[in-house]
Amino acid sequence: MAFKRDAFHDAYSCGPQCRACVPQMAHFVVENPTDSVMAYAATDTQSILELAARCATGCAAPFKPEAALLFTDIVLKRHGTCRRTKRLSISDVEHNHAHAAASLACLIKYRTKDSAGTLTAYLEDTDLLHAVMDAHAAVHHGFRFPGAFEVADVVLRLGEAHGQDVRGGARFGEYTQLWDAYDARQRKMRQDPARHTCAAPTCGFRSLRARKFRRCAGSCAPEVKPGYCSKSCQRKDWAAHKAVCGSRRPKPHTTYPETLDTPGFVEEI
Repeated sequence: MAFKRDAFHDAYSCGPQCRACVPQMAHFVVENPTDSVMAYAATDTQSILELAARCATGCAAPFKPEAALLFTDIVLKRHGTCRRTKRLSISDVEHNHAHAAASLACLIKYRTKDSAGTLTAYLEDTDLLHAVMDAHAAVHHGFRFPGAFEVADVVLRLGEAHGQDVRGGARFGEYTQLWDAYDARQRKMRQDPARHTCAAPTCGFRSLRARKFRRCAGSCAPEVKPGYCSKSCQRKDWAAHKAVCGSRRPKPHTTYPETLDTPGFVEEI
């Protein structure tokens, strides 16, 4: 349920507990079958957003991003759904979450198309445009959800690939607050690149979301503690990193072997 984490959490304030979010959400899915969630959806906004997340990802429900958008439309009172919301109490937070979920559902729809990545998609795809519009709406109201940066990154890279002026063009140029938020996030990444780039020199994987990387759990100092996208990358980098790192202290009456095994990961970065 990374979808819920990326749609319903603020990228700047969620904090280190984010690594525990997905397991917690998985437990919620197990304990709350979709039929029981649907039973509350007529009067509970959180249940509607839960159904949107499940349909968008195919988790505990059929994979139907279009259905996810129908659920978010109910919360956002769009496309003639106002009559369904008379018994709903919708908070500002839930309204922002609906924009974020709609944005990511549109991005998922866009990515399933054969035309994804083409100039035609950049110029004409409505799902790509709506993904930007909803991401911008959430950011405009102060909700900087992680998925907004992913949407911005997809569109900016697509425009660059086809020689388009995303920020100054007629199609996407008006969504300035989304681009400003993306730029601010990029500056934050440049200030501390180790948090956003896998430390294995042969990898090069980068992410807008620092929580994709796990830091070495050895005794290396915080200022040199690397982050990796996978255990495999940590093993590849261990020969170089072990000079400044050590595994956790051995139990009494044990000794370190001549070649230390790679330490594990800390729980969050």
